[in-house]
Amino acid sequence: DHHPTHLIIPEVGMGDGGKWRCELWRNSTRLTSAVITLKIEPKITVWMIVLICSVTVIAILLLVVAFILYRRRQRKMTHLRHRLCRCKNPQPRGFYRS
Repeated sequence: DHHPTHLIIPEVGMGDGGKWRCELWRNSTRLTSAVITLKIEPKITVWMIVLICSVTVIAILLLVVAFILYRRRQRKMTHLRHRLCRCKNPQPRGFYRS
């Protein structure tokens, strides 16, 4: 007759934390007892949520800055093209020797 030596609890929640008493009885005699304190920690802590939100906000800000710089560069290139004349050797518009 083999008795298991491990106690398996399939699932615990936040309400299961606290002091638990385990007793071993034979007939009406208590052979031994133990009191254990079960501490349940949440899977995601508050700091983990703050960290995830901060990283997300920083990533979004970097994307916005990259998009703004890309658009500004595109406008500058378009503006530069308009300032040059459309000939074999483009030069800035204005007075120049022909």
